[in-house]
Amino acid sequence: MTSRLTTPIARPPAISTPETLMTPHLFADYSPDEIAVLHDWFTRASTLAANYVEEHCRPD
Repeated sequence: MTSRLTTPIARPPAISTPETLMTPHLFADYSPDEIAVLHDWFTRASTLAANYVEEHCRPD
């Protein structure tokens, strides 16, 4: 009998969904500098949204 800890783990199906496989194509037309700007913008927007929710939408 094989132990469950030594059996190979199957790759989760979510890893290979069509959306995940298409992601590289979304960024193919952008330069590394443009991707850095997009990353910075989304990081700042996420932080701003999280701070707004924390300050204005959380019950005390």
